[in-house]
Amino acid sequence: MSEELFLAHYAAGHLKVKDILDYVDSKLAEGLYSDTYIEILDATPQDWDEISKYFEKLILEEKKLIPTLEDAAMLILESHVKLITLGEVEPFSQFGKLLSDIQFYDYYNKSEKYYGDCIGLQNLYARYHEDCATRDEINNWLIEESENWLTQYSKNH
Repeated sequence: MSEELFLAHYAAGHLKVKDILDYVDSKLAEGLYSDTYIEILDATPQDWDEISKYFEKLILEEKKLIPTLEDAAMLILESHVKLITLGEVEPFSQFGKLLSDIQFYDYYNKSEKYYGDCIGLQNLYARYHEDCATRDEINNWLIEESENWLTQYSKNH
């Protein structure tokens, strides 16, 4: 997982203390050092309040930004959509994971006309919930709509 996506998952509230400890361990294994890495690893108690306080200190030290909830939702959405378009995953299952991963974001109340249109989710969502189609048809539509989403909404496409 990229660092940008890791921070998006942090902003979304998906991470656990172990995820941050593993992140710090990986940085140390890469040969990087910060006193804050040690503060994180030595924190007592190793609970969310303590670890997240040091983690946010670390992010500030490294001059990185924790994304807003909206930016986090878009980064997480983009990561799932890319997996779907690459054909490495079954689209229907991956889209279910996507919905689970962005449930923190209130795209329902921010929608203008269609459910999820504020983040470009409307066509994908409609195809996912198509009840008069086979799973293969839905998978093909999800791939097509994922490609469309990347073209229209991705910053990196």
